[in-house]
Amino acid sequence: MIGISYNNETPVYDAYICKMRDHVQLDFIRYKGPVDGDCNRFVNSYLSGAQYEAFVNTPVNQLRSLVEDVERNFPQLKRCREGTLNKGNTPLYLFLVYHFVEHGYKNGFQENKIPYTLPKDELIESVGIDVCPYCNRNFIYTQKSLRKVKVVQAELDHFYSKELFPYLAIAKYNLVPSCPCCNGYGAKFTTDAYKENMVNPYEIGNADDYMGFRLRVRNAKVTSLDTLANGLSFKMLAKKPGVQSNIDVLNLEDLYQHHTDYAAELYFKGIVKANRLYRTSLKGLLRRKCILLSDDDIKRIIVGNYVREQDYGKRPLAKMMHDVAEDLGLI
Repeated sequence: MIGISYNNETPVYDAYICKMRDHVQLDFIRYKGPVDGDCNRFVNSYLSGAQYEAFVNTPVNQLRSLVEDVERNFPQLKRCREGTLNKGNTPLYLFLVYHFVEHGYKNGFQENKIPYTLPKDELIESVGIDVCPYCNRNFIYTQKSLRKVKVVQAELDHFYSKELFPYLAIAKYNLVPSCPCCNGYGAKFTTDAYKENMVNPYEIGNADDYMGFRLRVRNAKVTSLDTLANGLSFKMLAKKPGVQSNIDVLNLEDLYQHHTDYAAELYFKGIVKANRLYRTSLKGLLRRKCILLSDDDIKRIIVGNYVREQDYGKRPLAKMMHDVAEDLGLI
């Protein structure tokens, strides 16, 4: 698990939110489902004028407080989330799904025959990472085919599930670029992140302060790298409250047992003191070629992956490989 932040501005998203703000009253008028006074009160309390932009742009460190404020003022939404009230019989819940989920997130709307949809590509690209922040195992970047058709490899996970928190369906810091494995059934899916007290990747500053990997060695006999890999396993360490929930919900510790082959290569390098060999030989080679490499570049060559915390999002397994290499004295 690694931290993320918006590295670039999101003008298309901002413009879309302005359009959504202008359409909230129209949605209220044309909505064919049941309404009650609470529907109007919710709009007036959170979605009127400039409040709309402030609501959907709530900073990540205030999202949990926003949920608590909303559920305090509209307790039926808490009961819907907890499953003690039928969502289909709750006018406010149904209207919020209609506006934020059906129009805001899924289908968008038309204005003067021009279609507007949530710019998911822009949000994914603006975060500026290539690897899923939940697992740090799978690439999630967007690419274009030769026919100039975009192929979006990432998904947008609703940290607070849109099924349980429909009013956060287009909230900027509730939309986490992720891989299908982490976002899918059997992993996070519709898990109640509020109840589980999970950690939002946008909350993470330095990933090393939140969690780490510990390599366990059952059999260190080296007859082959594959045999060595079979004698290794990982233990994930939660260093902050809530991180263990992420590890459990996303099945991260089990998933990482499939990557002991990387650890075996690092372990072997540690046995033969490859850091010394690499450094000594590289310095001589680089000196002869008049090439200057930074210490971080040398470490990256030794480890076979990025080793700086700010680079964990560039390549799969970077966080794990950094931690194992550090424990083995390779960096």
